[in-house]
Amino acid sequence: MTPALLIAVPLLTLAGVTVLVTAYVMLRKKRREFEHRINLTANIQQNTAPSAPPSSIETLAGRLERGVKMLFTFGAGYSWGMKASPALLVAAALICFGLAWFATSRLGLRAWMAAPVCLALSFAGPRIVLTRQQRSAEIKFTALFPDAVDSVARMLRAGLPVAAAIRTVGKEAPPPVCDVFHTVSDKLKIGIPLGEALDISSRQIAVPDYRYFAVSVMLQHATGGNLVTTLDVLSQTMRKRRAARLRAQSLTGEVRISAYVLGALPFVVTAALLVIQPDYLSPLFKDPRGHRILAAAGGGLLLSYFSMRSMMRRVTGG
Repeated sequence: MTPALLIAVPLLTLAGVTVLVTAYVMLRKKRREFEHRINLTANIQQNTAPSAPPSSIETLAGRLERGVKMLFTFGAGYSWGMKASPALLVAAALICFGLAWFATSRLGLRAWMAAPVCLALSFAGPRIVLTRQQRSAEIKFTALFPDAVDSVARMLRAGLPVAAAIRTVGKEAPPPVCDVFHTVSDKLKIGIPLGEALDISSRQIAVPDYRYFAVSVMLQHATGGNLVTTLDVLSQTMRKRRAARLRAQSLTGEVRISAYVLGALPFVVTAALLVIQPDYLSPLFKDPRGHRILAAAGGGLLLSYFSMRSMMRRVTGG
């Protein structure tokens, strides 16, 4: 048996066992949570004592879920929009590991060189999924947040206090805005001051528009002033900024399409040559010098992709 197989077989076996254990624990956790809610509802209706505390299985499932999420969110500045389940993250890691192992074995890399690459890609795959979820949550939050600010301003104009307005928005606003305001409302219920609750949530969310809202409410709460007028101006400013970003995205659409075409052109040409004349590119896959050329070409494509992405983000602000 080759060294590659000696390393691959235990890793794949361990990965398969991990997936099975994760799936079993998650299923048991959901079933026990459902039974616990039914028992709790029945106990409330019958005015009896509540059900027993969570078992060791539920505790193990919670620890496993937190451990998986902590592993793949390590180094992330904020992760409030990352909602992927641990089973999905583990499956993505295994798929990336298998594809990377297949590609490195086809390229003829040794096991000690292929293992770090496979492990890095198995971490990068779930991280990309979580990053896309976070990015999507931020975009959706930015689009819906001005309406939430207008709702708070209307309720303040009607005579409600700020805490009641935040609680109402947490119940009625669409996600992810309702989740953020509901978190602030929960902090207020346990006795945390309004300014501190808003400051904590703004640091966790790390969205500039929400930070402006939190600072405005904290200043009004500390020094007084017309908060309704401030919130009206803030919501108009946020809408104008979003309109400017959308305009910048529309103006740079041609540049982005050109970048996508230029980035896909090497892969299209390579695939066409492999179909039409496979022997023409065989030295790239069989000769060690061809491996170095492929690595340099891949590095150049990645560098150009991140460079164009950085320039477009500076223009569009997203």
